[in-house]
Amino acid sequence: MRPAQQPDPWLNLTPQAARLVARAVGLSAELGHHYLGVEHVILAALTSDETAAGYAIEAAGLPAVDFVRALREEIAVYPRLPSDDDALPLTPRLARILERGSPDAPLDPTALLRHILADARAVPYRLTAALGGDPARLAGALADMLQVLERPVETAAPHEDAQSIKDSMVLAARGRQMLQELADELRDHGYELLFDGAVIGWLLVQELDSEGHGVIDRLFAEDIRPRVAAALDANPPGSVFYLSLVGDRLELLVNRDPEP
Repeated sequence: MRPAQQPDPWLNLTPQAARLVARAVGLSAELGHHYLGVEHVILAALTSDETAAGYAIEAAGLPAVDFVRALREEIAVYPRLPSDDDALPLTPRLARILERGSPDAPLDPTALLRHILADARAVPYRLTAALGGDPARLAGALADMLQVLERPVETAAPHEDAQSIKDSMVLAARGRQMLQELADELRDHGYELLFDGAVIGWLLVQELDSEGHGVIDRLFAEDIRPRVAAALDANPPGSVFYLSLVGDRLELLVNRDPEP
């Protein structure tokens, strides 16, 4: 007898909640984690619109700057795992929350955030309480914010939302791999290439927002690599190149005299 196929947890989310989790996948890849926890989901909500998120946090009785900084500092020290294009590990806490939904009764952003912020042992709850805020109010405020930010979109079938999350995971991992391969090539020639984690998120957004496919490959072939090649010709070995986001533009910065 064949073993029963395990249910796909992404089918337990509404399209709106799936888009929130897809953003969390991108953030996880930016941080080099390649697994997903409740902290990534909360951070994804906060970075959907930083100004609106600030108001939502303040509405929950929290100092917005302190809360966001504390959450980022907490996540920054989490262990990094190698990427796996075929699977996205979930922390046990997030897995349990997703199991509360089902394809017939999927979790919307409100339910997802309320479950996350109801767990007194989880980091989002503990940070909220430590700073004098109300976790339940924060969940409601963030859910209301996301509802306002959601632009009208066509309703997708659950399996399509599940696939979009997996696609985001694969694309984010591919962007990081291509950047690392480029950095390794430059190191072999006596140069160093550094890149912001936000660059991975930018590459992911370019791909997801396009009507076609292969945008990441075209950006590397037609923009990033030509710029790096020109910088190699203009700068001596030992130079350090920085790929960074300036506003919404990708910039290549050069430091010819790096600090020892």
